[in-house]
Amino acid sequence: MGLQEVFDRLVAGVVTGAGPDVIATGNTTVFNLSNVGLLTPIDKYLETWEGYPYVWPAAWSNQRFNGVTYGIPMYSAARGIYYRTDAVEEVGLDPAIPPQSWSEILEWVQRLNRVEADRLVRAGYDLQGNHYQEWVFWLNQAGGVLISEDLRTPLFNSEAGVEAIDQMLKLAEQARFIDLGPPSARSANGLVSNTVGLVIGHSGLISNILSADPAVASVTRVFAPRKDPGSRPVALTFTDGWAIPATSKNPEIAWKFLEGMLDREIAAAFINEMGRIVPRSDLMPLIEHEHFIPGYQLLEYFFPYPTLPEGAWLSTSFSTEFARILRGEQSPRAVLEQLESAFAPRVREYWDSVVRN
Repeated sequence: MGLQEVFDRLVAGVVTGAGPDVIATGNTTVFNLSNVGLLTPIDKYLETWEGYPYVWPAAWSNQRFNGVTYGIPMYSAARGIYYRTDAVEEVGLDPAIPPQSWSEILEWVQRLNRVEADRLVRAGYDLQGNHYQEWVFWLNQAGGVLISEDLRTPLFNSEAGVEAIDQMLKLAEQARFIDLGPPSARSANGLVSNTVGLVIGHSGLISNILSADPAVASVTRVFAPRKDPGSRPVALTFTDGWAIPATSKNPEIAWKFLEGMLDREIAAAFINEMGRIVPRSDLMPLIEHEHFIPGYQLLEYFFPYPTLPEGAWLSTSFSTEFARILRGEQSPRAVLEQLESAFAPRVREYWDSVVRN
């Protein structure tokens, strides 16, 4: 169900006096619904909930708006860089010591490339299909952010924004995308077929590898990248959750349900049975499936994927413009300036519409 359909159903619930007591939320749902009064604040429940201290603090970022909490974080998909230890060893690198900087990542990419008869048979790296999300991945490592904390001022047109694009261009060049084209298989399939060396992914990637070839899953590792050895590793993290609509007739019972969903034993069961990473920091002793531990450990470097007004427009526009950068038609700085000029008035219009409504 898309956000617009959720919105329409909740509005209908306000009109008719009927509606669900609990809804599932996506990474952007809480922001978009709470700022128009369609969700119930839950801070009063959190004050006495014994599990609250065990949830990673950053996991609450997408569950709050204007300092008020409206949902619980249920599934966190932290992005790291995955690789196969056997492929790394094959080219003389130490799989136990992953890259500690952007320059080391580029070195690994170059070493992991394999070209036979002028044909790329293994790319050292694979650009994500969603260039916008990948740009945010590198932007955060460079110390940049998309927008101000009050979600009103775009901040991505910065040195960090340019550096992030430059890193993506270097990766494309080192992985021979420009000369030889992209790898024949991507993401989990790229690791399984050994046609990609380094892949950005989350816990769902290891689940897909497990389904395709458990032997490859056993030699797959992940790390949270950093720009340089002195900077913080970053695992860009998307979080889905649950919330109580403002139309709920049983908010107390609804809270008990949410509280139960984040119970320690139940949270561990979600990881063990489904590979869905729940952001409680006390689950390590209860994780039975060793393949899901690395994805859980990435949460130590939790960096919440930002929720922002008109995010869909920015995502689509950036991806379109990045294709032009790859073709040499635009410079990174020119693209960011154009996007800022077009995005800033959209953000202002969004907030004006919220006030009007």
